[in-house]
Amino acid sequence: MRWAVFAALAFIALAAELSLRPVLMFHTIGGISPSFLACLAVFIAMFAPRLTALWSCWLLGLLLDLSTPFAASAGSVAGVPGAPGGGAATYYLIGPYALGYTFAAYMVLQMRPMVFRQRALSIGVMTGLSLLAVALISVAIFVVRSWYAADAGIYSTGVSAGSELLRRLGIALYSALVAVPLGWLLLATLPYWGFPTTAHRRAGRR
Repeated sequence: MRWAVFAALAFIALAAELSLRPVLMFHTIGGISPSFLACLAVFIAMFAPRLTALWSCWLLGLLLDLSTPFAASAGSVAGVPGAPGGGAATYYLIGPYALGYTFAAYMVLQMRPMVFRQRALSIGVMTGLSLLAVALISVAIFVVRSWYAADAGIYSTGVSAGSELLRRLGIALYSALVAVPLGWLLLATLPYWGFPTTAHRRAGRR
């Protein structure tokens, strides 16, 4: 895999995710917005060698961890990362997305022999499933943290794990829809990634 291509598209996906979040967010149904990084992570996991896919998705998750501030006081907006209340301090928790994206990559690696990899619809479906896996890991981390930390990020405002999982289900569905046209665009960039040629031959048969 060409890491320069990875770095460029990771930057574009992260910038789009952060800048377009206010525009694409549905506030009336829990504040859900699509994840462009998740679509890129699934695309890479569908074609890259096993170890490369795991490291790439870990890096994408780490980028998201470093870009998602959480409120350090009860004045934060419930359930919405990066939306602290007046005067609230913020912090960045390393782990929820890094581990979640790595687990999602492992899941995609296990499932990719059973799907048509060069189909945008496959990328959309796998993006939705991957974000559900990310949700389970990240929410579990925050729940465990709430057992010993007085200030546990989004859960310091009293948001239940069930409510947060429901919100993230909405994010997964929204992202899966967006990942279909985005996946089509990513598939057009395949010649520039330098993925193993065997992956391309097998993709048409699986």
